[in-house]
Amino acid sequence: MLKITREQIGRLIKLQQIETDKKRIKATLENLPDQLAELDTGLDRAEKAVNNKKTLLKDYEQKYRSYESDTEINRTKIKKSEEKLGFAKNNKEYQSSLKEIHELKNKNSKIEDDMIECLDRAEEIERDIKSRKEDYNKIGKKINIEKNIIKNQAKNDEHKLLELHAERANIIESVQKDLIEKFFIIQKKQTNGIAIAKAKNSICYGCNMNIPPQMYNDLQRCDSLKFCPFCDRILYWEQEKTDNAV
Repeated sequence: MLKITREQIGRLIKLQQIETDKKRIKATLENLPDQLAELDTGLDRAEKAVNNKKTLLKDYEQKYRSYESDTEINRTKIKKSEEKLGFAKNNKEYQSSLKEIHELKNKNSKIEDDMIECLDRAEEIERDIKSRKEDYNKIGKKINIEKNIIKNQAKNDEHKLLELHAERANIIESVQKDLIEKFFIIQKKQTNGIAIAKAKNSICYGCNMNIPPQMYNDLQRCDSLKFCPFCDRILYWEQEKTDNAV
């Protein structure tokens, strides 16, 4: 049975906190590229929305030019038909030219309505593009701020990690070798990496199971290593609070 002291247990508790902090910081740093990529994705979406609207605007502008071309062609045809009226040999040819002119004018009238609708839609899209550009700029500024915050936090985390490594090494040097070895063996077996847990009010806080009364009493002496019979973690005693405790 390993003999221990409260001081040694205290160092193991500190070591466990360091291990937990290291794990948390490493997970944060490993997730850093994904965080930055997610921010970039948000900006890419905003840019794509603007570009899609620009493409749609070009389509309407092209459509408007096509309408203009069609009306110009029809005006030329109308002019020719009007010239033919003066050379009509009979009433049939005259009526035919009138009908042709009427149909061409109706076509142009319909095209002009489409042109107005096209212009209205283009103006609406231009307003939308302006609004989306403003949103894009706002999102870009916000994302740059968030990126800088994340990168600065990453630098702080990297610095903290170095400090934890140094502190960890000092603690390992100050704890008896067999106790440290036992600590890391247990840590590897636990899915959450917690090797030492407090026992309070006869409960192991590692697995929330009730500890046998005699073991709980022995824990309070803190003179030998005790393990939870359910989760195998190293146990240490934490004094129960009483009603008179301040």
